[in-house]
Amino acid sequence: ALNAAAHPPAAYNDSVLFKEAEEVYRLGKQAYWQVNITESAVLAASGEGNSSNSSNKTYTAEEIEEIRKHDVEELLKTREALREAMGTKWQNDNFLGMRSAKCEGLSSTDPQCMDDVGVSISVYDDGANQVLVFHSGFAQNDYEYIMWLNKLWILDSFEDKMILVWSIGAQQKFTKAMLERRGAVEVERHIRCAYNDTEFKIAPDMEALATAADIPMQQLNDQGLWALVKRIVRVILPEDRQIQIAKEIYLTGSGVGGMHAAFASMMLVKADDAKYLTYVIAGVGWECAARRLHKADFTTFQTHDQLHIYTHVADAYGTALDRMHGTVCLFGIKNFSGSPAQEFCSAAVGHSGPELFYRGAEPTTVKDKEAEDAELRAKYDAYVQVITAGQKNFDACHYYTHSAWYAAMLFTDENVLMLDGKTDGGCGYREPIPEEDKLKQCPVTHANEECKLLLIKDSKLPVAAMAITALSMT
Repeated sequence: ALNAAAHPPAAYNDSVLFKEAEEVYRLGKQAYWQVNITESAVLAASGEGNSSNSSNKTYTAEEIEEIRKHDVEELLKTREALREAMGTKWQNDNFLGMRSAKCEGLSSTDPQCMDDVGVSISVYDDGANQVLVFHSGFAQNDYEYIMWLNKLWILDSFEDKMILVWSIGAQQKFTKAMLERRGAVEVERHIRCAYNDTEFKIAPDMEALATAADIPMQQLNDQGLWALVKRIVRVILPEDRQIQIAKEIYLTGSGVGGMHAAFASMMLVKADDAKYLTYVIAGVGWECAARRLHKADFTTFQTHDQLHIYTHVADAYGTALDRMHGTVCLFGIKNFSGSPAQEFCSAAVGHSGPELFYRGAEPTTVKDKEAEDAELRAKYDAYVQVITAGQKNFDACHYYTHSAWYAAMLFTDENVLMLDGKTDGGCGYREPIPEEDKLKQCPVTHANEECKLLLIKDSKLPVAAMAITALSMT
């Protein structure tokens, strides 16, 4: 509930949280409108309590916008009710970053606006307990940041991991259609190399963000948004806080906020020798990225039993994108089969990482190779239709599975989240990758070398010259 309440009002403007879930609304499969979030979790999880149409009717663009509007209004209403119930216990919001022009007059304790770039942490304090709530970002900024962190993993490991968690974690069949879904090598490599060549940025204007946050540019380039997050953490939890504060401290977050909560938790262990229970809800995988980028601030390869991760069985951001360690609990297995979430998620399994995550323009290599391969254009155009459908289904899948709201709704069912904190998909401790990664669990991609082959123009073998050379050697 704290993670759901942390989303600022701007997150709901123009349905930004759900702008990529058009398929959900086109088919009337929304999870929140016409569902009482706090009382109808079981119905919602099975797809029976919303306006989900059993007739498989599709809606017009105008109807889609109306459905989306009502879905968002339901969440805003619930958010306000949660904050009102917490009263002054919801102490403040802390923003660090670059304010947009229309919000430049706001203070650091005002909520984040739609076009602001930075990070936010909210504080809930009831006198005995203090909870730091690490916010997720907005859609496009989150996408760029996740791609910046996990490019290697998406190129090398995502596809196989997604198949594995679908079969084992979600307990679903891996079908023949899924096996055949990935494009043939000769067409998939164009998307793969275009993705590999894309320079992802954590902010549209890095220099402006560094100036606004008073962070050295090099630190921002090297550490990403973590450089901002740890600055706010030290404002809320100064090093002498044990003297100042005598209360239980907890950390939590969802989306990239869940990842940042885990980072902060591990940093406080190393810097302050303080372990605080940390709860990551619908988070993003982080272990290999953290080993590569943040080893100066915390140690990933030691035991971090203070970390408790709750991930939907079909949330690829939490189960197939990088790794997490600590106590990992999978939820959502109950009523998953046959649900709208299962329908959308199943239609994305089998695609490669670049096929699902590359959202850029047509690769230049396609046009370059057309003259040499008369069939390439037809093959590629048909291929694009397939992966576009896969991307829409992947986004629709995560409207449900990668959402703090959807998790909160499912958690009201005691058969999904039990009283002891265990879940319907099971809980277990996952060991971290050892300091020396002998099993190569963190990827090192060969995409650069492979993609150089695309730049080589095909040429006919010089048969006549080869024959003359061969004869001269006899």
